[in-house]
Amino acid sequence: MGHNTIATEGIDISLDKARTWIHNYFTYSPTETFLSLVDRKTIELIPDMLLMRHVTLDPCILIIYYVILWRGCYILNTRSFHSPDGRYARKLYLCCLRTMPCWQKEATGSITDFIAAIFMTGIATESYDFEMSLEMHQLACEYAKGLQMHSLDSNDYFVATGCPSTDEDRKGMWELIQTDLFYHLIYNKPATLYPSLDKWQVNLPWLSLDLPPEKGAQVSTISFLFRSRLAFILIRFFQTLEGLENESEAVEAIEPLCHEIEILFDEWGIEDWIERSSDDHMDLWILASLVLTGYTSIIFMLRKATLLKSNSPVPVCTDNNVPRTDFSTRASRRILDLTYNMLHVWKFPAAETISYILGAYRAHTAYAHLASNAMNAPNPGDMIGDLQLLDRVAQGIETATQQESDFLPLAREMKRINAQVKEKVNGTTSELNA
Repeated sequence: MGHNTIATEGIDISLDKARTWIHNYFTYSPTETFLSLVDRKTIELIPDMLLMRHVTLDPCILIIYYVILWRGCYILNTRSFHSPDGRYARKLYLCCLRTMPCWQKEATGSITDFIAAIFMTGIATESYDFEMSLEMHQLACEYAKGLQMHSLDSNDYFVATGCPSTDEDRKGMWELIQTDLFYHLIYNKPATLYPSLDKWQVNLPWLSLDLPPEKGAQVSTISFLFRSRLAFILIRFFQTLEGLENESEAVEAIEPLCHEIEILFDEWGIEDWIERSSDDHMDLWILASLVLTGYTSIIFMLRKATLLKSNSPVPVCTDNNVPRTDFSTRASRRILDLTYNMLHVWKFPAAETISYILGAYRAHTAYAHLASNAMNAPNPGDMIGDLQLLDRVAQGIETATQQESDFLPLAREMKRINAQVKEKVNGTTSELNA
């Protein structure tokens, strides 16, 4: 029995749908790291090859194929995520999971294994499977080192591999280190690449915003440049932590780095780019991810100030671990405002959006932080705007439950919390006015 037969048991994917999803992905949303190492023509042949009785495909290429189908199934022949085929997403992720055991048995650390691990990192994150995402990221980093990808610009790279390094390779490796730093911050797990960063020999790629960009390429370029700047801030953050002893000292040292992140958003005009991209879901998704990454970094950098000696493998995400500062409050507001826009205004696919925001970016921490701020504010009347924001987010989640009943418990809990916050704030306001 072939790998595809096992993976697709009970799942019907027609030839026409597979071809359409592949076309849509490569036409409208080719954003995966190291996609330049994937041969589009090979992927386009796979739907027909799977019908050939005597053709067997390696499981690693099947994983790449299923991930591309997963991304393409949301797209409705435009740069939007409104395709009814999005209902196939969970089935396609199941195909990936079913293929995993065979792949892991046969994996040798090849380029294709490396790409499969990177692709799985992204799809697992967006499928609320964060242990899998972390496992795949760590595997991708190990494969990268085995392939000498961390030495792209060393004198020995061409001798060892026989391949010249390219700007696409450099861009991919810097995206990998960006992910490594963010996962290290969010998951509180040991970084894979960061500890050996001083041994890296990878230049930044040559990029320009002055040349006429391909459609959608300008936002991707801005995203990469922004994330690269953010990566350098996070490197300084982790270096700063090593010499800190107490919380007050840590907060004082970390806040200037938080300010640098806020300045990045202004320097690159990210909010203006979001306004200009209102009709382009592909660009909005890239920009939303950028906003979530930047502001989540601020919250978790400040959170780390209260956990200087913690090496817990389980991320501590309670509001009590986030110092109440202007930076954490502004970051929380921006994350929740973006959450509302993604669900209610831009109408991204509900299940994947909620999974992405709550899982990859731990947005419940921002929600709890803002609710706690409102309840403990010295002047409750100043919190009306935050109460309205909490209500809008809860309503967005409640609306999503019409399509995804799995989120009903979450919607009920958010309504309960909001009611408690209102009762506390209104009660305090009444006492002050008495």
